[in-house]
Amino acid sequence: ESAKPNLVKTRIGPWLQMKEQQVAAGDRSPTYLRELNRYAREDGHFSWWSGRSIYEIKYATVEDWSLWLAERNLSPKTRVNVMGPFRSFVVWLHRREEIREVPEFPWPKGPEYQPRILSAAAQGELLHAIPEDARGIFLAMALMGIRPGEARALLVSDYRDGWLDVDKAVKGSRIDAPVRGTKSGK
Repeated sequence: ESAKPNLVKTRIGPWLQMKEQQVAAGDRSPTYLRELNRYAREDGHFSWWSGRSIYEIKYATVEDWSLWLAERNLSPKTRVNVMGPFRSFVVWLHRREEIREVPEFPWPKGPEYQPRILSAAAQGELLHAIPEDARGIFLAMALMGIRPGEARALLVSDYRDGWLDVDKAVKGSRIDAPVRGTKSGK
């Protein structure tokens, strides 16, 4: 019972509260927080750490956890996506001086992602198939490399003096998703 404050499960709560405050301040995406909460559920990907102390976070235990995630049929890329936020939690513990060091993480290696990109001719055909009065956002994405969330957040007032300022993005696919800074913050 005296070890309860040092359990990973106990310490994740305050970390998630801090992440909620970051979302409220506009520093983090609500979709990121939603994923963290999903990972931290009783049956979530962080549940392997239930009953373990923060002092047990070592290379060996992280490696064992990674293999447990693989047994849950998570691809290497998904395991990296789950382990990244947990590493963020571990770094947070370290910065708060609750643990002495951040162990090396054994990042899973998966096949290199091979994007499939339409040829310029096929892109042109697709753009031409869109009615001209509805084509603008698609042209901006195709010709200027604007992400869909950034395009959804654009306003007429973002176009000034011949320049388009892309400084915000819709964070999520829902129609009422909040608008925050861009993915890169630039």
